[in-house]
Amino acid sequence: MKPSHEFALFHPQLSSLVADGKIPTVSCMIDDVELIHRMVHVLRLEDGQQCVLFDRLWRGVFTVHTVNKKMVSGTITGITNNIPLRPTITYCVPLLKRDALEQVLYALTEMGINTIQLIDTQKIARAWTSKEFERAQRIIIAAAEQSKYFSYPNLLSPISFDAMLSNYMHSPAYKLYCDPDGKPLWHCLQQVRTLKPTDIIIISGPEADLTREEKQRLQDYAVVFCALTPTILRAYQAITLSAGVFRAATSSIQSK
Repeated sequence: MKPSHEFALFHPQLSSLVADGKIPTVSCMIDDVELIHRMVHVLRLEDGQQCVLFDRLWRGVFTVHTVNKKMVSGTITGITNNIPLRPTITYCVPLLKRDALEQVLYALTEMGINTIQLIDTQKIARAWTSKEFERAQRIIIAAAEQSKYFSYPNLLSPISFDAMLSNYMHSPAYKLYCDPDGKPLWHCLQQVRTLKPTDIIIISGPEADLTREEKQRLQDYAVVFCALTPTILRAYQAITLSAGVFRAATSSIQSK
């Protein structure tokens, strides 16, 4: 999935330019102020140099033809549809404190998670604003640029714990909760390798953990409790570790 060109930049209008991807070469004039700034002043691209442009659906190699302060023009070739990693992994993430949540969003994108569902739990009480959602989207895109995971995660606004149960627990997906008293990690990985699920749902609690009642409700839905390490991890560490381990362990599973 990693392209041969080092730099990748998000272009929000790329899909409207490449249509269905059947045209081999597309002329492109970029007038987005932020994108121009990054091309001209950060990457210092000049005539003939290249970078990868992408959005969530498409990517292509952009060759610079003309550069000035108000516009960058060029052509896009090698247009390719972004294929999400399989199996599909949805991560239900509690509304952690802002700094920790931003670390988690960046890491989950790097790990190749498909969907990030934010959730409220009984031990979390904080607001979530449209500005924070916009910042979260920018963090995910920055991580996609760095990791070259162009089919970056779909971020979903926070829902209640009850809504999470209703929306996700009836799924036939392999469902697990990160808990220090759960089954050993090797056991859960072996289950996944044997079952070869097309969908995986991972749930993690906040720093103060889920309540006993919330855990019992997960167990009522046959959610597998998984101990990642013999020690107690911070929430963002547990989320990052579990996402990476299960993405790596399932990288050879292909969903048709």
